[in-house]
Amino acid sequence: MNISHNLVELVRATPPLLPVVSDILNESLREISRDQRAGVAFHNHRFGGDPADRQAGATWCERRLGTVIDAGRVVVTNGTQNSLLMLIASLVPPGSVLLTEALSYPQIGILCNLVGATVKSVGIDEFGVVPEDFKRCCEEYRPKAAYLIPTVQNPTATMLPNHRRQQIVAIAREHGVAIIEDDAQACLPPSADAPIASLAPDITWYVLTLSKSTSVGLRIGYFVAPDLRQLEKVYARFKKMSMWFSSPISAILATRWVEDGTANRILGAIRGEMAERHRILKEELTKVSYQSSPNSLHVWIAGASGLRHAAAIAELAGQRGVAVRGWKEFQVAERDSPHGARVSLTAGNRDTLRTGLRRLNAALTTNCS
Repeated sequence: MNISHNLVELVRATPPLLPVVSDILNESLREISRDQRAGVAFHNHRFGGDPADRQAGATWCERRLGTVIDAGRVVVTNGTQNSLLMLIASLVPPGSVLLTEALSYPQIGILCNLVGATVKSVGIDEFGVVPEDFKRCCEEYRPKAAYLIPTVQNPTATMLPNHRRQQIVAIAREHGVAIIEDDAQACLPPSADAPIASLAPDITWYVLTLSKSTSVGLRIGYFVAPDLRQLEKVYARFKKMSMWFSSPISAILATRWVEDGTANRILGAIRGEMAERHRILKEELTKVSYQSSPNSLHVWIAGASGLRHAAAIAELAGQRGVAVRGWKEFQVAERDSPHGARVSLTAGNRDTLRTGLRRLNAALTTNCS
């Protein structure tokens, strides 16, 4: 076998391509094309989303927050990166510090560089953020905000226990630290602990997207502000820029799908597919332990899994024709962080996934103690 021509890429943590989603998209676009109001929508910017978009965003976020949300606190953006750029630029002035997990969403470091802020990382373990180290970092660095992914963490797939969430909230309050909570994959598990935003809505900016639970091409992001006064400060900074405005077609699709239940149907289909892919994972990755969450789009192979050279997982996988993302890609600040690799379960069909995991299992088994 010529591996170079048969590379299996287990890299992108995006929803799998499902025929049912393509069918729904085709039908939705046909319906929109027959709606005379759609043409008018393309002649106007959607500053923070129109009222229907914001209400749809509130409805989608309410499923996680567990309470009715004032749609006026909801902002509709052109995806999560836009949301994060707006929030970091508004909450973390140049020269100040943003805290995040020792391994985190790689673009956080880039966004901080763009606005002149510094990112510092907090220690993590097999459960997520270590509260004692979060407290130490707050005392040492005096951060303005913390960016956290407590549910299906990227890249480690951990679920931060509820008691730790409560500890993080207490520490953040004590030190005057705002929290930016990214809940990207939180709709995929059948149940998960309540978001930090539901424990501390007054200090938390809650970020959610439809990209992980419907389709990555639906470039719609939502964030919920603690209150209208704080939201006005964000608007004041970005009101003359249109790069964060949602595309009309994406906003129309997202709002229709939330309103008529289509988003829930797609989410159900993705959950079902991911349950099957996790079954394949269990069957094929038998020799090396990993961290996962129910229906998560990715899993994490950690250094504690018995590997002699955990830092080289991506290299070992590549030698067998499998591409995964190594830990260094997620190290957003210079400090000790867990070694390992993120393995996506969503690329290709189930047979492709099985092939990739089988190769990965063989590659890593030879490197176990």
